Amino acid sequence: MLNLEKTWQIKVRQQHEVKMFVNEGFFSDKLAIYVDGKLRFEKQVGYFSLKGQRNFFVNSDDWTIEWKWKLSWKRAYPKYVTLKLHDRVLAEYTDDMREEAKQAANETAEANKEPAPRWAWIFMGACGLIPVVSLGGAIPALIGFLGASIVRKISLDSSRSVSTNVAYCAGTTLLTWVGFGFTMIILGNLFAPFLI
Repeated sequence: MLNLEKTWQIKVRQQHEVKMFVNEGFFSDKLAIYVDGKLRFEKQVGYFSLKGQRNFFVNSDDWTIEWKWKLSWKRAYPKYVTLKLHDRVLAEYTDDMREEAKQAANETAEANKEPAPRWAWIFMGACGLIPVVSLGGAIPALIGFLGASIVRKISLDSSRSVSTNVAYCAGTTLLTWVGFGFTMIILGNLFAPFLI
């Protein structure tokens, strides 16, 4: 999955920082426009909305966003995204810029592929034991995978101290096991009449 980001500095009465995000998904892409850090426009762009136009306000100005996605044999991707104020083009993204954005996104993704700290593997392993203890099954595997994924994400957050991250990971592991227990109790009660 590739996440594209483009930033412009636009002068309309005052200076604005405009960021466009395109998060490429499996069935649809998410297009979001932020102006000065505030979300002003968001749209799921799928096969039934490959082209469109919407208006949104920035202060008292009526901005227009136009988009068109291009279909390739594999998937759809942005051909252009244009921001306008009346007939004046404020900013534009075209698929010519896509390769440049792809390269920057890949560099960012490589930088984000740092391994989880060693202490986090204890908690991820505890979550990974759920499908083993339950002797398999899709639901326990999903619960264990989600717990381990959340633990990994928490462990990589450098904005908190290590001890806080350890406590959060321990709490997440405990909640994962409690969630597994409740799920098994609920499923056991649902299917108990059929097992007699």
